[in-house]
Amino acid sequence: PGVPHVLGRTAVEDSAASADIVATFTLPEASAAVSFGVCVLSDPSTANVGIGVVANISAANSSTGQRTANAWIGLCGPATGWGHGYGHRTTGSFPIFKGERAVDFRVLCDRSIVEAFLMGGRGVFSQGTNGAFPGSSNQTWDGDLHHGCYPTAVQIFAGGAETIANAAVHSMGCGWVDEPW
Repeated sequence: PGVPHVLGRTAVEDSAASADIVATFTLPEASAAVSFGVCVLSDPSTANVGIGVVANISAANSSTGQRTANAWIGLCGPATGWGHGYGHRTTGSFPIFKGERAVDFRVLCDRSIVEAFLMGGRGVFSQGTNGAFPGSSNQTWDGDLHHGCYPTAVQIFAGGAETIANAAVHSMGCGWVDEPW
């Protein structure tokens, strides 16, 4: 917990600029709270780069067994504070029902937008990538998709109790029929 992990070769130039990320995090025992998430379009050498999708999961209610997920999308933060991020965030909450043992994330990203679906749509978020790269040593993104070279790493992280994560990154090609450049 508390240490981000880069998935595969996603930090290699443009390898995850357009990607479909699927991650599943197991929940700890009912009495433990946990935070976990995914940071896309990130730079492993600089903590405050990229778009993060984070779920802070409560301990289970002792009478109902239900947990609450308080989730957000926004700029990634330093590894010690990714559960809180920094800057503007869009937040939401949803239930984790008694008996559910994992939280599923699906994150779709391209160079201009990140969309996230948690628990099959109980939590849904989207955010533009404008301003997602402050302080990056790789920051040359100027809005020109053909000439931009910017961070593309996908990182997963957890905080609080231990959790097990399974994740896969699927590269997506360009969606343009006729590229505008």
